[in-house]
Amino acid sequence: MAVDGQLGAIFGNGRSGTTWLGAIVSSHPDVAYRFEPFKRGGMHGPDPDQSIRELLEPAHSSELDVAGLYQALLPSHPEWEKPPFFRKRYKTVSPAGRALLWPFARRSRPLRHLFRKLHSPRGFPYIIFKEVALERAYCSIVETTRIPVVYLVRHPCAVVDSLLRGQRHGLMGEGRQQILKQYLKDHAYALWERYAETIDDMGAHEKEALLWRANVERCMSVQDHRESVQTIFYENLCREPLAVSEAVLQNFGLGMDDQVRSFVSRSVAGNSKSNRGMVEFGINKYFSVYRDPAQAMSAWKNSLTSTEKDETLALVSDSPAFRQGVAQAHWEE
Repeated sequence: MAVDGQLGAIFGNGRSGTTWLGAIVSSHPDVAYRFEPFKRGGMHGPDPDQSIRELLEPAHSSELDVAGLYQALLPSHPEWEKPPFFRKRYKTVSPAGRALLWPFARRSRPLRHLFRKLHSPRGFPYIIFKEVALERAYCSIVETTRIPVVYLVRHPCAVVDSLLRGQRHGLMGEGRQQILKQYLKDHAYALWERYAETIDDMGAHEKEALLWRANVERCMSVQDHRESVQTIFYENLCREPLAVSEAVLQNFGLGMDDQVRSFVSRSVAGNSKSNRGMVEFGINKYFSVYRDPAQAMSAWKNSLTSTEKDETLALVSDSPAFRQGVAQAHWEE
């Protein structure tokens, strides 16, 4: 890299726990954390005419510009930062006031510039970003770089249940369901051949289950025991949050820190207003990183109907990714 900083990434399907894991990593005082920067519009790379998304998914190059990616992510931006905010050891113009300025900076261009000026790191700290459902970008990073990556996987029934709940409340989109047939044809041809004739008659839970399978299998297929890639199961994070958090930090070359321990302890204390306080001001509790892990891990068992559970499992039970979850995360079949 052309700079002295390091770059790391967290990937996973939507509603797989990446926001919680990202917040845990963000609580490390040496990490400058970026929340889904490539999904949020209006950002540019070092070249003003270049979308930052193009840095992660280059159209005409087989190799990522890691140095350019780092430089593009270095400035602070209210759209790719998210509460809770934590004390950092690296220097900024103003180490305080980020949580108060953040909700207003998202709505005002002058305040966005102020946010960037006050809170962008001085120097080159360790930058870790998290993204969901950008399978092509994940595969490109794993296949062409040595960037340390954590890939988070959650039981498909839990993912389906959480997505459906979010869709019912208008918090999650249904766009991928509408392009499922083409997506499978392009990226999971065996699944397309198997289900193309029945997809149009499937319910939303079945379509999301197929998306889970196609996405996870696609990402896990390129790992090939690469030392820079670590697969984490959400259920194991729920069962042993400190131990798994420490393992994730080690994958990034970081040690455990008291600030991380403190945040993990608070984050598993439940999603109450008194626990969240002002640290998640403006965040819908559906997206909160404060929750009871035992409840979050098993809520789908009572939320999905028996038919929805059976039909979801029927679509994924012979998947190698699902069998790995059964073996390593004690998933129930």
